[in-house]
Amino acid sequence: MLASDTMDSELIVRNPGTHVRLPQKPKRRTPTVLTPQEIRILAAEVPPNWRALVLVKAYGAMRWSEVVGLSVDNVDWRRRVVSVTETVVEVGGHIYREPTKTEAGRRTITLPEFVMKALADHVETWPPGESGLIFHDRNGHAVRRSTFYRVWRPATERAGLSDFVVRNLRHTGASLAVASGADLEHLKVGMGHESISTTSRSYLQMYEGRDADIARRLEELADAPDSQSRLRGPAREGSDGRGAEKGGAVLRPYRAPEASDGSREGEWSAPESGSLTA
Repeated sequence: MLASDTMDSELIVRNPGTHVRLPQKPKRRTPTVLTPQEIRILAAEVPPNWRALVLVKAYGAMRWSEVVGLSVDNVDWRRRVVSVTETVVEVGGHIYREPTKTEAGRRTITLPEFVMKALADHVETWPPGESGLIFHDRNGHAVRRSTFYRVWRPATERAGLSDFVVRNLRHTGASLAVASGADLEHLKVGMGHESISTTSRSYLQMYEGRDADIARRLEELADAPDSQSRLRGPAREGSDGRGAEKGGAVLRPYRAPEASDGSREGEWSAPESGSLTA
């Protein structure tokens, strides 16, 4: 930008950076994700007091700070919902409990029934201490990463997943959501992202090949006798089912504000009754 401005001012003849090669943008590595069967095997290999954490983090696609920040007050057992409102972070060897950093991070997550059962069994077997935290160490304090990693690494080796890292449980949850039909906007909300560009940058590749599935669904829709009600809802009384009132006049969708001279700039008028052609 500076060189271009200098050329415009005729202070230099040519841009010295024209033929300078910019460094290539590093390719984003696709994270390793687990299948439901592999999650089950891994959860069985960690000590019993950590099994629910693995399941909640994998199927809830939660950040580490969010899952270890869950308290019993965050769980609606009847609706199978956990509320993400607080996090536990470790800075300089000290543990801090604090609200989620962004409004998008503050969200509710519905979990599968078998995950909620594992969570209920965990709370019954290892009740929360004074902190109210569901996952805690033997003294009832918030979990440090180092404490969990001491049991995590041996568990992954026993499960035959020695290269799998904890943070990829969150990516696993995203891939499971996509495989279950979640669109990009739903994924954005579930992951707690502020911007959908963050979601697409990280997970858009998971939607590759979905066009074939969309084409199949379009074929089904084209042949479905109830396609009108599925797309537009039930036809209103007096409508011919094509979005037009009887007599052929289409409902006026927009009326521009009136100008000072009485005209309406950009106004769209419905055709006279009977003037529509097929």
